[in-house]
Amino acid sequence: MSSNGAADTNSGNGEAGAGDKKRGDKYARARPPSLVLTHPLDSVSVAHRTDDHVKPASPWVRELDFADRAYTPHTVAVLLTILVGLLLMLRYYYYPNLSVAQNVKLGLSAAAFVFIGFGTVHLPDSLMVRPHPAVWRGVLALGVLYLVFLTFMIFQDLPTVRMIMGYYDTSLLEPLPERAYAEDCRMSTAENPWLFVHTAFDMFILAHSLGYVVKMLVLRDWRVVTAVSLGFEVMEVTFQHVLPNFRECWWDHLLLDVLICNTGGMLVGMWLLRKLNAKEYKWIALKEIPTMRGKAKRLLGQFGPRSFERYNWNVFQSPTRFFQVAGILVLMMVQELNCFTLKAVLQMQPEYHLVTARLALWALLATSCLRELYEYMTNPHVKRIGTNAWVTILGICVESIWITKMAVEGHYFQDVAMPTHIAVPWMAAIASFAVWLVLYFGVLSIEQRNRRRGLAYCCVNVFFYAAALCILGLFLMGLPDLQVGRRTFEAAVAPYEKYIFVWR
Repeated sequence: MSSNGAADTNSGNGEAGAGDKKRGDKYARARPPSLVLTHPLDSVSVAHRTDDHVKPASPWVRELDFADRAYTPHTVAVLLTILVGLLLMLRYYYYPNLSVAQNVKLGLSAAAFVFIGFGTVHLPDSLMVRPHPAVWRGVLALGVLYLVFLTFMIFQDLPTVRMIMGYYDTSLLEPLPERAYAEDCRMSTAENPWLFVHTAFDMFILAHSLGYVVKMLVLRDWRVVTAVSLGFEVMEVTFQHVLPNFRECWWDHLLLDVLICNTGGMLVGMWLLRKLNAKEYKWIALKEIPTMRGKAKRLLGQFGPRSFERYNWNVFQSPTRFFQVAGILVLMMVQELNCFTLKAVLQMQPEYHLVTARLALWALLATSCLRELYEYMTNPHVKRIGTNAWVTILGICVESIWITKMAVEGHYFQDVAMPTHIAVPWMAAIASFAVWLVLYFGVLSIEQRNRRRGLAYCCVNVFFYAAALCILGLFLMGLPDLQVGRRTFEAAVAPYEKYIFVWR
């Protein structure tokens, strides 16, 4: 059941536009024949329906080729389910020998259960339809709960945060074991010719690759995903002086991460995109399918997209579009950095279940968030971002503030200055990129930008490639095992450091 006005179908990944123009909603779209907008109060008299402008009843998307029962309101059923769940939890409350910490956990779980139940019925719809709009309302409810939790934790100091996490799991009070990173970067030895395979290939390879399959399905553009892939490797080299687990051998960065995991995940994601984009979506009603096998296939199809749309971000279309896409990339980078910083500050192992749960939550939120952002960026009729995008962006910002605050209190950042071979190339790259940005959008005409040739176009792009070369040099010098040209560069810059780093 939808809760924020009539919902229209969109051509995205099982997505629907979320609003009828007459009801003032923000997503106005043509209504395809596969979906029918039905109103739960169609049988009510006209006199009563005239009150809709005061408090409109909640219509919902009804898929004619699926079970009608799945798209009828279940507000009373959800209400009764919440009450039964609370009574069962209350029964558990009276079990003997429950500690205060266990009672608090039970109470917080009950509060979250009630809010998520409320959210699946009454929170605004996303543009996503499959497997059911209620699923995405539940994801939004989880995002709101996480946002509230982060807001509370911001106002606690690091010892208090660790104490709270210790009440959840006492193992989080134990410091992580000391580990050495990037000390032995040999790919084979006489004793173990397959050292690289035995060292590198584990369960995290599969998780890493799966992450880039998801990124490809969410962003739907290999160029943007490639920017995320290469950008995060640069981020690892940039911040390895802060987080030791960012120190990796050259083959870990280039072979394992970029070529095997990231590229492999992207290729699988691109294959899925092509399959979904070429698929014919001709559904028949579930009740009209004669065989059980056919019904089972249709039920499984409910977890796939109803239709699919490939994104065309048009990054260089205008300065506004460039900064919009750049903002999305920055948010994705920050979310990735937050994951590693959070593990270090809160003393969590990489396989800890909260780490996996957090990544799953952000993946779900990003799916609906990016769909709404793409609609906002490409549809001139959409004047504001959707609720899911709003909650996701604010959540990443608040999470970043919280993690940075804890890292500063724990002296993770300020004790070690950024090395010269990292800081100077970044300064040069930012300056060169800023010049390119001004010239590209301020001097070149739209025709010159679209033709992608000519003397002026080539001269302007010199600054872009200069910035890219600075980043490449930073990466090569920052590799712990290779350190290509690091000593020569540091020796050349040393006499001028007091002028470059005037704030140190």
